[in-house]
Amino acid sequence: MSASPIQVFEYLLTLKNLTVPVVRDFQKYDDKYWWQSELPIGEGCFLHSNTKDTEAWLEVYKQVIEPSPVIPKELEEWIKIKGTEPDKFPQVYSTISKLTYEEKEELYVGQKRIEELKVETTTLTGDELSKVEDVLARLVKRIEDLKAKNEILFDAEPQRMALWQKWLDEKWKPWASDTLPKTKIQRLYGELFTLYQRLRREGDSTELVWGHGLLAWSVNDSRVFRPVLTTRIELLFDSKKGLFQLVPTSNGTILELDMLSNIDLPNSTHLVSMEHFIQDVGINPLEDEILKPFLNELAQTLSPNGKGEAELISGRGLTAESNPIIYNAPIIFLRSQSGRQWQAELKAVIEEIRNGHYVPETIEALVSVDVSKQSEERQETESSQWKPIGQELLFPLPANEDQKEIVRRLSKNIGVVVQGPPGTGKSHTIVNLIAHLLAHGKRVLVTSQTERALRVLGDMIRTKLPEIAPLCVSVMGGDARSVQELDLSVTKISEGLDKMNVDILSADITILRKEISDCKSKIARIKTELGRATEAENGKVNFAEQEFSPMQLAEWLVGNQEEYGWFPDEIDDSIEILFSDSELIKLYGLLNEISKEDVDKVLRRRPELENLPDGDMVSSTYNKLMQLRSRNDDREGKLKGCLLSPNAAVKATESLMVTERALATFELLSEEWLVKVLDDIVHGENRIVSWQELVTDCKERKRAIREIENKIVEFSLEISSSFDLRQVREDAEIIRTQLSKNGSLGFMFKLLTGKKSLYILDQFKINGSSLRTVEDIGILIHHIDMLEAKKRLVQKWNNSIKIVDGPSLSESEPKMLQILEKYIGLIEVAFSWKFDHLNALASVSEDIKPHGVLEWTNPEWLNCFKNSLVAYIELLEYNQLNKEFESFSGFLKQGLSMENAHDSWSTLYDAYRLGDGNRWIGTLKELRRLRALEPKVQELIELKKRLSSCAPRWTAQIEAEVRFEDISEPPSSWRGAWDWRRAECWLKKHFTKYKLEELYEQLKHARDEESRLIQTLVAKSTWLEQNKRTTDVQKRSLRSWVQTIRRIGKGTGKYAAKHQADAKKEMASCRGAVPVWIMPLNRVIENFKPSEEPFDVVIMDESSQCDLFALSALFRAKRAVIVGDDRQISPEGVGKDQSEVYKLIDRYLIDIPQRERFTLQDSLYDTALRVFPGQQIMLKEHFRCVPEIIQFSNDMFYGGTIEPLKVPSTGALTPPIVSVRVGDGYRDEGSSAVNEPEANSLVDKIVELCSKEEYENKTMGVISLQGKEQAYVIEQQLREKLGEGGMIDRGIICGDAYSFQGDERDVIFLSMVAAPNVRSGVLSKRSDEQRFNVAASRAKEQLWLFHSVDLKDLNPNCMRYHLLQYCLDPRRAEYEMEDAEKLFRRYGSSKLHKDIHKLIVARGYRAIPEFKVGTHPYRIDTVIEGMNARLAIEVDGDEWHGLDRWEADLERQMILERVGWNFWRVRGSAFYRDRKTALESLWTTLDAMGIQPYKN
Repeated sequence: MSASPIQVFEYLLTLKNLTVPVVRDFQKYDDKYWWQSELPIGEGCFLHSNTKDTEAWLEVYKQVIEPSPVIPKELEEWIKIKGTEPDKFPQVYSTISKLTYEEKEELYVGQKRIEELKVETTTLTGDELSKVEDVLARLVKRIEDLKAKNEILFDAEPQRMALWQKWLDEKWKPWASDTLPKTKIQRLYGELFTLYQRLRREGDSTELVWGHGLLAWSVNDSRVFRPVLTTRIELLFDSKKGLFQLVPTSNGTILELDMLSNIDLPNSTHLVSMEHFIQDVGINPLEDEILKPFLNELAQTLSPNGKGEAELISGRGLTAESNPIIYNAPIIFLRSQSGRQWQAELKAVIEEIRNGHYVPETIEALVSVDVSKQSEERQETESSQWKPIGQELLFPLPANEDQKEIVRRLSKNIGVVVQGPPGTGKSHTIVNLIAHLLAHGKRVLVTSQTERALRVLGDMIRTKLPEIAPLCVSVMGGDARSVQELDLSVTKISEGLDKMNVDILSADITILRKEISDCKSKIARIKTELGRATEAENGKVNFAEQEFSPMQLAEWLVGNQEEYGWFPDEIDDSIEILFSDSELIKLYGLLNEISKEDVDKVLRRRPELENLPDGDMVSSTYNKLMQLRSRNDDREGKLKGCLLSPNAAVKATESLMVTERALATFELLSEEWLVKVLDDIVHGENRIVSWQELVTDCKERKRAIREIENKIVEFSLEISSSFDLRQVREDAEIIRTQLSKNGSLGFMFKLLTGKKSLYILDQFKINGSSLRTVEDIGILIHHIDMLEAKKRLVQKWNNSIKIVDGPSLSESEPKMLQILEKYIGLIEVAFSWKFDHLNALASVSEDIKPHGVLEWTNPEWLNCFKNSLVAYIELLEYNQLNKEFESFSGFLKQGLSMENAHDSWSTLYDAYRLGDGNRWIGTLKELRRLRALEPKVQELIELKKRLSSCAPRWTAQIEAEVRFEDISEPPSSWRGAWDWRRAECWLKKHFTKYKLEELYEQLKHARDEESRLIQTLVAKSTWLEQNKRTTDVQKRSLRSWVQTIRRIGKGTGKYAAKHQADAKKEMASCRGAVPVWIMPLNRVIENFKPSEEPFDVVIMDESSQCDLFALSALFRAKRAVIVGDDRQISPEGVGKDQSEVYKLIDRYLIDIPQRERFTLQDSLYDTALRVFPGQQIMLKEHFRCVPEIIQFSNDMFYGGTIEPLKVPSTGALTPPIVSVRVGDGYRDEGSSAVNEPEANSLVDKIVELCSKEEYENKTMGVISLQGKEQAYVIEQQLREKLGEGGMIDRGIICGDAYSFQGDERDVIFLSMVAAPNVRSGVLSKRSDEQRFNVAASRAKEQLWLFHSVDLKDLNPNCMRYHLLQYCLDPRRAEYEMEDAEKLFRRYGSSKLHKDIHKLIVARGYRAIPEFKVGTHPYRIDTVIEGMNARLAIEVDGDEWHGLDRWEADLERQMILERVGWNFWRVRGSAFYRDRKTALESLWTTLDAMGIQPYKN
């Protein structure tokens, strides 16, 4: 049968019943109580409705007490009781002695001597007897005189009696009457202050209650004597006003009937209904009309004979009767937190488990051995919900790897155990956890056995994460503060949800995630650059055929500066030597050979010889220009009246050619008839066609004639002129037809039809022969046709040409056709003149239009026009030549005016303008000389340029040396100097490229920005998740709760109790809308029922103080983070019968693994270590105490694993540890552990320190190392000497170590109590170690140990011995003061480190080398200490341990900076290059931090 979680809680319930018995008589709670009717009500003490604050049920003001009247001097020696208190009547001695101390001694000794002398006289005789008797007589007389002075009666003098009575009646009694009420109030005020301090120490386990309805009943052999109505009261103190207020908490008044447990009651059902009525409706015990009937009903419900008494009385002296009586005897009393609450809690848990309620795996793990199986199942079902928790770490505050690992493990496991030694940042870690979980939509419960640590936690959230603070409700401390904080949070949540725009918020979150990603990339980039920079400081570089690190190179530069430092230029390290020795010698040679003037001339801008004409051309051009210029007037005359277009100049030459061609054509047309023809063609529009037709017809006729001639050219015809050629042709055609048809001339033809035509055959001959064939006849016909054509042609020509009196043609002219062809050609020339020349001339006139009528056909006029064109062209030629002349002159002049112009420009200009050929030639000669020098000058320039490109100053220096000092060779060390400068330049670039200081600053800013962005992301993500998580019902309840709280107001209205009940109901509904609750464990079980929806995570702080009942907190969450420390205070189970506990274990915890570890001595922390194996994480970095203080605990309890990181701040107290030996200390030999001299010394020291400036605003605490009584004595003295206000202002609490678990102060005072007069036991148990660990680790700045014993008085195994031994000779936290050289040798410190350290020490500063911080291997090279501050010195470049080691050291530095360390870094290369400059910022930093040389 497997074990069940029910077994565990049934065991715990039975154990709680065993350890917390039913209290039936309130007097068994505590000895502190006040009956309301006995309170000194009056001016300064107000009750209920008379209080100034209507919420307060009681107000007590501090009273100003007039001192008692001064006693008359005559009575001072008689006063026995001075009457300084008004209720203590003054008294006098009935007798007094006026003997001095010596006289009293004399009386005592004399009386004894008299008895001796009397005995002696019995043995003496004679003179001896007489002498003795004489002495005896004198002695007796003296003794009698002394006795008279030794016993004086007060009433012996009536005058003295009268004076005494008068002082009593007139002084003391009136004073006592006036002062007594104030004194009673002041005593109550003092009691309340003592109670206030006690509650500050024990408020987690103690509560102040105002009871109403005192039930007195003797039943079943039990005496019941307890109020049935109780109201938890908050004690508020305003030290400035001197006012205590007792204010009811928001829980209201409850009905308590647990004192009736195990008593048979007849009407138990009605009692339960009355309880529910009070819970649902509430009751105001201050309203008599409600209270009295209720109490009477309750008494009668308990018994028919029961009754309620209405009269307000004191319960003092009341007895319990057999019938229940409920008295109206209100009482204020103190008691431990109710065990009844825990019993109800455990019962509820058991009930829920039985009803099948969800049981968290953290609880299941208590009864299951196979945790791994559960873990596997959980991962399958919850991986998607919890995986992101470990992937995206959203820590808004700085965190180390241990803190990050908590989240990673929590995402994979049901529980994580965090060991948090004193001051290791548990609160800081929990705040980060809360923010991270909130951002991922998780609900968180943070609880602890006590509220001290939680108070720090709540304050840290409010100050460091104000944006999410409204989502984190702290329920602790004063109830008023809790309600106010709850009211503010609920209001903020309600308003925030109402105003929230989910889309905008989601967009903002997306942007923030991108910005965070960019910021992380930036950090990574900066760290990479830093790593490279640091690595580069240890890299190697080659110069002067040697290999150097930057630091070695700096040393080499300094060592060779005298020999090589003369080089005047900065030489880039990338530039090797650009010159060979021969080239440098060549440079020196050219500088000697070529004068600076010639170099200057060559370098000046000269005319290119190729661009310069020779001297003859200069002269001829000048002369021609002058010649043209001389005839310009005549040309301009010829052009007078001409209109010239912009294109005239361009077309002038062409126009002249057109004109000349036109004139040349005119020569062909010189005959008169041709002139007429031309005129017809030009001006006669109709005639143009006639002439064109004539030319065309004549040319056609001529062609036809030529064709015929070509046909008969081989034949010679003989034709008589007497024949009619027409008739001849007709007859010849008849004959040809006949021959063609018949081939011959027939008879009949000859006889008849062709007889008349036969003459042709005879009369006409071809080539001397008669005509015979058709072909012959055809030739004849062609010949006739030709003759006829010529005839007609001549006629046509002659008829046409006579109108212009042109030449006629003759048919007989053998060359008629050639002549005709000539004439036609001339006519065509006329035509072409019009079309070829006249149009061209007309086009010319568009650009060059002569004055007057245009007579193109007039040769004389045209010739004049031609002359005008010639003049225009010549004028253009002049202009062009003049333009070229002026242009070249301008060229020369421009050359003269340009920058760096050679003088030749001026000479050439003058010569050119004057046409001075000789001067021109001389200048050209000088230019040719300079051109010849140019290669050498260019070589010189090139050499200088090459050298000057990287060494301009040296180049200038060489030139100056050669020209003015006749130095002809380069210095022999020039190569070494060149490399020296290259090396120096490389080092400067190294400094510029790797700006470590800037990179560290950038990294700091980037980390700050990342933190800011994460804080914003956490806030926005949290609110977004809050919106998703909050149901509509919860939103309505939130608004309703706010409205109900406002109705309650001051809590004094008629329906205030009902409103409070309503508020509780609404809060029950909307509690789930608050994602984070921070409250002590007792408030958890009070506010959250086991049946409610579980939280995602419970964070249990100070779990080593929690006993197993704290498992109830684990029942309220799915996962758990258990924070504690088994080296600090744990449950002890004091006063519990362990045998009974083991019996219960055997009875209930059957089959429960490790059930023997379920005792009252086992803490929740111990249990968690078992339940969550392998999930322990230890926080090692200590932030609270200065190293000297925490080192005792570190060495004694943690094996040196704690890493103290805190650096003393400016104004820190010194020395950190002070031991004070109280020489006259002693312990009371009674049962109480009180050492009054030690207490006196401690109180005097606190009062003294509070008056010192350096202790201003410092908080303080007092811890008794043995019992609480010593603390109470010290507290009372401090109240008297420092005052309540002074104690409150400095947060002074006096208690034992338990009172300070989870708390801290700037200054802690320890009182050892033990003294040599009382044998002290050996404190060596585990609980003793835990107490001393807590006590010794509460002080942040200074720890004082007051002791009345020495080491020899103590057992070496006792914790007192160990603590005293440490405080007498406190070791430095991180180092032992040794000779620096020993430390250098031990750790192999570098030369660089030693050199810098020596310079710091030489300047008078206190410097500690190889300063180790915590247990981390990281060492600070040197730490400079001042009175109130430290500065860490880190040197870079001496040794490189790899990138991983560097990154770890960088993270370590960042952590140390977070806790207040300041760092100053220097590079070895910078130091060795210029020590003075490298250390200047160090001295400035030290001054700014107030660290001065100790020698001063």
